[in-house]
Amino acid sequence: MIAFLKICGLLIAVIIASAKKVPISITLIVAAVAAGFLFMPLEKIPLTFLKIIFSWDTWKYVLALWAVLLLEGSLNKMGMLKSLASSSVKMFTDRRYACAVLPSVIGFMPSVGGAYFSAPLVHEIAKDMDISREKKAFINYWFRHIWESSVPLYPGIFMASAITGFSIPKIMAFQFPVTILGAFTGFAVAYKGVARTQGEKGRISKRVLEFLKDAWPILLAIIFVLALPTEIVVSILLSIAILWIVIIVKVEKGQVEGKFAGRVFVDAVKESFRPNYFIILLGSILLNQVLQNSTAFGELSVWFNSTGIPPVFVAIVLPMILGMLIGATPGFVGVSFPIVLAIAGNSSYGIFALAFTSGVIGVLFSPMHLCIVLTCDYFRTTLFKVFKLMLFPAIAQMALGILTWWVSLRL
Repeated sequence: MIAFLKICGLLIAVIIASAKKVPISITLIVAAVAAGFLFMPLEKIPLTFLKIIFSWDTWKYVLALWAVLLLEGSLNKMGMLKSLASSSVKMFTDRRYACAVLPSVIGFMPSVGGAYFSAPLVHEIAKDMDISREKKAFINYWFRHIWESSVPLYPGIFMASAITGFSIPKIMAFQFPVTILGAFTGFAVAYKGVARTQGEKGRISKRVLEFLKDAWPILLAIIFVLALPTEIVVSILLSIAILWIVIIVKVEKGQVEGKFAGRVFVDAVKESFRPNYFIILLGSILLNQVLQNSTAFGELSVWFNSTGIPPVFVAIVLPMILGMLIGATPGFVGVSFPIVLAIAGNSSYGIFALAFTSGVIGVLFSPMHLCIVLTCDYFRTTLFKVFKLMLFPAIAQMALGILTWWVSLRL
């Protein structure tokens, strides 16, 4: 009971900090220190923190996040993201598909406020279509975040792997059906009653090749992460190295100006250093490891078993509430997953798949999510109207998450 009250105190502190708009990076670091004082002998705290901070298991995830940001910066500064957005639109003769694909392609990279980048492009494609402002906002916001549950370029996926011990490919195998369902249900909601609209014409093979010409660095990074038996940071850095080899070859051939390429590389490296991102990831790992190296998990597990509260209830409610309050996937993963791990163990990823799905839904319905605020501002609509459209896809995803957990118990 004492352990439960201590954990509740930590969660309440996180919620209050979030309400006061304290950066989640600072909140997680302070929560990790507080957890040390609550659950560990004082003399053990400094050594535990030093071991975690200087552990390769910590830095491999920090470096992986930096590699993702470097890849994003390289593509952005080279103008490849804009080109990718354009070629993705041209792939489809039906502009309804183009309108949904555009934000989802931009969503391959976890840019802060990325929905604002895609908003004017969605508006341009949909300007002659019979679609309301709130539906345009829904398309931009929902499809921009369609990959957050499954693509290994998002920090939440790294953190779920770091905390649970499950591999990235295994996490993706559980989460990818949620993404697919979200795409189908989102499309159904967005285009209910909207007639097919003529888009770009031309040979499909040419349009696909144009898309691949712009998308190959991202696709290569994902393939390397899934296929190579090495650390994720190595896989992503390898794809970046190949990208820059291609750019250097283009410089040698005179297709790209050398000074421009050099400036792009320097700018991409500068853009990849985002201390707040790294501190969020480090804070979540610290909190998880401090709790794991203390008596917290053992005490919490014993208490939950004695009360009869189902772990699945905690796995649904806690991540969703934290997701709504924090408005960011790394935040709810870093705080809730260690608790779910303490209660349920890690014999199966099914319960974590449910927790992840629940948390992402909470994040998407968070009024503190920067993308929804920017999207509603651009399309001059309200949060309520967009959230109303999101209900059906979100409920469908939640149902699939529960089904996944139920099936995993019987395998």
